[in-house]
Amino acid sequence: MDNAAHCPSCGAELAPQGACPRCAITAPGERPPPDTHIAPGEPAPPPPELAPGLAALPAPALSTGWAGVQNALTVLHVGLVLGFLGSLALVIGFAVPLLEVAGGHKGAPVATWVGPLMTVGGLAFLAGWVIRLVGQCTACSTPAESGARGWALRSMAFGLISLIAGVLATAMLVFAVGGVDGGLEGAKGGQVQPQAVPGRAVFFLMGFGLAALVASGLAALAEVVCLALCLRAVARFLGASLLARRAGEYARFFVTFAVMLFALNVLSGFLLGAIPGDPETKARMVPILLVMEMVCYLILAAQLLGLVRETRDTVAHARIGTPAGQPPPSG
Repeated sequence: MDNAAHCPSCGAELAPQGACPRCAITAPGERPPPDTHIAPGEPAPPPPELAPGLAALPAPALSTGWAGVQNALTVLHVGLVLGFLGSLALVIGFAVPLLEVAGGHKGAPVATWVGPLMTVGGLAFLAGWVIRLVGQCTACSTPAESGARGWALRSMAFGLISLIAGVLATAMLVFAVGGVDGGLEGAKGGQVQPQAVPGRAVFFLMGFGLAALVASGLAALAEVVCLALCLRAVARFLGASLLARRAGEYARFFVTFAVMLFALNVLSGFLLGAIPGDPETKARMVPILLVMEMVCYLILAAQLLGLVRETRDTVAHARIGTPAGQPPPSG
């Protein structure tokens, strides 16, 4: 039986107190003991310790598909940042005239900087939406073992449905309102009969337009929820339990907040009627409530932005084998 010490790296025979002639790794202080018989029921001997300077083997690396996941989350993060900045500019642009109305300054001229700010904000929001859609499409290549691919596909599908329904709703409502206005002007000029306005076509356009608008809102809600659940699946697969829990809580809170806000908007007329005070004072409260709703949505968008960024960083650290929150190894 050969009891000579061997290099744990290349297997070459080592001298009792020398270094490996191939790897220059120092041998342990003494030779390993000869093999002994282990009686049934006795515990196995502990594994031999590695020679000094020999590090433990790293955890198995992730598949190459996770590089695409990291890139997809990076693109998604950029799109969300642009969308958030555009939404912030739009909220400021809407809030200025609304707060002026709430302050009793009806008919006051709007500041000259509001128009350019809203134009830039709208372009940034549109660009962010396009970039975000590219990131969602790329995220559909997430490795199937993570369980996140299905959520990514659903998020992309609901995003497209929301866009199509929103465009249809806008077109039908614009045509319906234009038909009503044109019919009323024609009736005043004696060209058409007043009883023919708004007409059956306008009625159906208004109905389908409102239905498409509701469908667009529901699809947008489902898109955000599926995206949050996709992030939760990725974090759970990589062992980031705290991040996975936060993503799941965000999905539940977003649904609850959206449902409550929708109910408050539907019942706003009854609630304002129940509040004591004159109608003019109550009317001034409406713009303030609208601004508060937009600010709440901005806060939720910022939280989603943080979840995407942390998930991307978690994937990056898992790919290079370092725990989240620690810098990657140099070199």
